[in-house]
Amino acid sequence: LPPAFRSTWRHIMQTKGAQLDILAMRTGTDAASLQKQLHAMELGGWVRRMPGGWYVPLKI
Repeated sequence: LPPAFRSTWRHIMQTKGAQLDILAMRTGTDAASLQKQLHAMELGGWVRRMPGGWYVPLKI
């Protein structure tokens, strides 16, 4: 996992999944930047985007 994604990954792992707006609040990242980061993580196979803006971890 690239170092730039570790904070987001940690929050997703702790909660076993989270919504975009909650992740943005917890990581202190604006939603647009976080959405780009989550998209990259999704393409890398680290998270899966679910209906309702939820992101869940895939690689444990």
